[in-house]
Formats: sequence, C-alpha cells, structure tokens
Amino acid sequence: MNATIVLPTQIIIRQLLILFWACLIGISTSTLAQDGEIFKKGEKAANLHHAGNVWLIELNHPDSVFRSGTTAAIFDPGAKLTGICIRADRS
Repeated sequence: MNATIVLPTQIIIRQLLILFWACLIGISTSTLAQDGEIFKKGEKAANLHHAGNVWLIELNHPDSVFRSGTTAAIFDPGAKLTGICIRADRS
C-alpha cells in the first residue's frame, strides 16, 4: 500500500492558499462593483461666468446664525471661469 502522509505544515499551507484566493476574489469583486459616483455632481450651472460644464451642489444653506451658505463647484476637464467680479454684501 502506498499511503501518503500529510504533514501539519502541508495542511496549514493549503488553508493559507485557500484563504489567500478567497480574499483575492473578494477584493477584486468589490473593486469591480464601484461604477457609481462617489460624490454627486449636483445641478448643472448656467453658463454665465464660465466656459464648459460646471455643476454646483449646495453644502450648507444660509440660516439665522450664518447668513452665507457654502457651495461646491465641480468643473469638467477644460472648463474654466471667465471674467468675474465678486461683490461682498456688507449690509
């Protein structure tokens, strides 16, 4: 009879290989599932003071404590601001 002896180190190596492949498959499927946007672009802005596509999303609305809000602008590649004059309302 040819009986093969399986050593404990061989068992550990097999288990580690199975664990490695399971982790590799799990990581690759989760990274492939990331097709969507991480951050929403918001609303497309009218082309008044810029050239190209610009999206605006309001982060904080003005309230009774802070009279000014915060807005984030996301520019397409190649989009840029044109001549603009920002006037602060000091009333």
